[in-house]
Amino acid sequence: MTLPQGNLATRTMQNAFVVPTACSTVLLACRMLLLALLVCQAQPNSTLPADVDALVGFVTGFTAVEGTVLAAWDVNADPCAGQWPGVMCSCEDLPSSIQPGCHNTANASGSLRVKGLDLGPVVSGTSRPLEGTILPALGSLSELAYLDLSNNKLSGTVPDALARLTQLQWLLLNSNQLTGLLPSYLGSLLKLHKAMLQNNKFYGSIPAGWCGGTVVYDVSNNYALCGPVPKCLVNSSRLGTIAGTYLSPTALSPDSSIGGACDLMPPDCDADVGCTIWTPKYWTSQSIVTFNFTGFMDYESGISHYDWGIGSTPSAVDVFPLTRVTADRVLKDIKYPSGGIKKMLVTPVVYNLTTLSLLEGPSYYVTVVAYNGAGPPLSTNTTSLPVKVDTSGPLPAAVYNTYNFQQASTTDMAQSLQASWDNFTDAQSGVAGYTVQFFQQARSSRNGSITLVNLTDLLELGLVNRVQAKLGQKLQEGDMYFAQVTAVNGGGLNTTVKGQPISVERSMEGAVGAGKTALIVVMCGVGCLALGALLSVLIMRSSVHQQAMREKERQQVKSAPAAGLAVYMDVFCYIEQYIVVRLIT
Repeated sequence: MTLPQGNLATRTMQNAFVVPTACSTVLLACRMLLLALLVCQAQPNSTLPADVDALVGFVTGFTAVEGTVLAAWDVNADPCAGQWPGVMCSCEDLPSSIQPGCHNTANASGSLRVKGLDLGPVVSGTSRPLEGTILPALGSLSELAYLDLSNNKLSGTVPDALARLTQLQWLLLNSNQLTGLLPSYLGSLLKLHKAMLQNNKFYGSIPAGWCGGTVVYDVSNNYALCGPVPKCLVNSSRLGTIAGTYLSPTALSPDSSIGGACDLMPPDCDADVGCTIWTPKYWTSQSIVTFNFTGFMDYESGISHYDWGIGSTPSAVDVFPLTRVTADRVLKDIKYPSGGIKKMLVTPVVYNLTTLSLLEGPSYYVTVVAYNGAGPPLSTNTTSLPVKVDTSGPLPAAVYNTYNFQQASTTDMAQSLQASWDNFTDAQSGVAGYTVQFFQQARSSRNGSITLVNLTDLLELGLVNRVQAKLGQKLQEGDMYFAQVTAVNGGGLNTTVKGQPISVERSMEGAVGAGKTALIVVMCGVGCLALGALLSVLIMRSSVHQQAMREKERQQVKSAPAAGLAVYMDVFCYIEQYIVVRLIT
């Protein structure tokens, strides 16, 4: 598009908007030179030069004007002569509802004043919307009664200079990207009847200064507006809908579920515990997840609600999207790293992932997001340590009824039982430890029924894989005894294996084991040999003694007085022989 040489928009672009950012000094000089030129050229025209200056300054706030309604603004033409689209210098050009409050005035020189700028609906046709900021120069249009900049792409704040527009009746800034606090001075503009500020990005609360005057406001769809509506505007026709904002509907309920407080800071974490999530190292279900969290706080606006999700990496929620926490909080004693204990509200979560099945192997992370009661809510999040899934217990292994990893049918111990076992295995979470318990299969003497009796409490052995348990009672002859070994994995799941039964054999109360019996047999054999040797000695001695006695008899026969003694000796020898024979047999 080629514009006349004197076209204001063309000169504005060439001297101000296509210059690189690094040449900001040159840009400023060009703008000042253009402004001086325009003032000089405006003197012959009918528009007040001050209003022309204000319009020129207003144009320089836009990043580009080509293709917009401002492209037709010609510096060689008079703004009030109908050559500048959107510029209205007569009350009759304004909307009919505000014409009664408008008066056509001219100064002593007969210069016309700018009464209105209609740059909103004009751009909704073939022209593209205006982009840029509203510069304070606009506040110099002191007779401006109507300002429509709606449906553009204006950004930045509304300048305080607009407070000088004492004749302003309608202010239409809706459907832009304006930010900042709502202008408090609008309530002081005595002629202002309508302020359309909806569909922007204003934040903060409605200023108390709006209670003055009779202005009708529309602030809907400004997401960041917050706090209570001033009492003067509650249930008043002066304030339209507050939909799309975080304004509280009444001044008495700033913490209502509708709306939010003006809080510029997100939730904090407890100074001692921090924002903490406790998860097990392993979830034992592919669809049910469990965790607890605590530590979020916000003293300004409180915690509004929590969301949680599951991700494949910290802070991500790509596995399970953010979901509202509905669990009730419980008060618990919490230990913190420095060693102290404090009572805190803890939120336990148990959730069934009905549409999702987690996999064994990958690591998962739980993220919790806490939102405060601000408008809009501000958030703080924290992520758990990695969690894996293990849905089955350890693989079983062989259990032996002796201490040396062998099976036996009987035991020689009267008050002890032994067990050993091969290592159980778990590929997902590993074996965390073993427990053992010994049982007796007691047989009833009446009907022969068998009763299972616990001989020991559950013995926790860590990763040790054999044990000898000393019992508080003697083992019973004929009863069977066995060990039951349980392996627990990192997820708390367990596998139990029953060992082979073992019995005790003995023939009498206090009977000893097979090893001791063999020892006794050997000792008895040695004793018998010793006794046989002793008897042999006695027999030999008896034989020698008999021979000596016979020799003595023969000699005593020769002597009669010795007859009585010989009889005595014969009796003694007979008795001795009888004793020896009895010992042998």
